[in-house]
Amino acid sequence: MVLPYSDNVIYTWDYFEPDKYVGGSSSLVYDYPQANVECKNLYDDCGPSTSAALDTAMCCPEGNSALMDFDKNKLRADFESWAIALRDAAKVPIFMNQWSVVHGVTADNGRFDYIEDVASLAAELGFGWAWFPWRGSGDEWSFGSQELAILFSNGTMGYDQAAIAAMAPYMGQGSSNHERGASRSRRNQGPAAESSYRAEA
Repeated sequence: MVLPYSDNVIYTWDYFEPDKYVGGSSSLVYDYPQANVECKNLYDDCGPSTSAALDTAMCCPEGNSALMDFDKNKLRADFESWAIALRDAAKVPIFMNQWSVVHGVTADNGRFDYIEDVASLAAELGFGWAWFPWRGSGDEWSFGSQELAILFSNGTMGYDQAAIAAMAPYMGQGSSNHERGASRSRRNQGPAAESSYRAEA
């Protein structure tokens, strides 16, 4: 719904899709990108009703078991079908209020490729975003945590350097395609990239 006669409203949405991937579901593990994923596993409770069955059917018109590719084209379709469609039709500003991928989704599962593709699409399609949450605290990076910066109990700060490297080229102006490609290359050099966390006093 678009509010009439209001020029002071930004229309926001949360993007935690697919929930079973970005949340690191133990009941279903698939990688990014991956071909031939059942639609019902990519769209879980995506609609506005209180019926999960109806919601999934709305997003899977070819059937819940229809096979889809979980890749950048799927992410693009999500944004263009909903947020971009609203922005362009109603001529209103939009903002992706929060998105993230838990630390339990590893580099081998495509965590950093997913992060880079979402960030690059946001830059290409022209909308802003905020990561959830930016900073956390505790004794360690837990499986279900998402923060990019953590205040450890001993008073030091840690940073999820690989995740930051994946999104950084798309957070400002002037980064080249070469820089963006180099960022992905550095993150795929082996197991060390998976645990690229840095702590400092």
